[in-house]
Amino acid sequence: MTNFRDAMRRVITGDNAAGQSVIILDGGPSVFAGDPDLGGLFEIWEDSASGPLNP
Repeated sequence: MTNFRDAMRRVITGDNAAGQSVIILDGGPSVFAGDPDLGGLFEIWEDSASGPLNP
């Protein structure tokens, strides 16, 4: 059976200086609480940036 945390995926996109779409982040949740085999609480979005992201 696939670990539930491994099955979760978040993809964050943005635009580069030329206006083209770029992937900024492609990975799992930033924070998890619970049993990885049964599920739990996953933090998908976290807003701690203070301005534009620079990939």
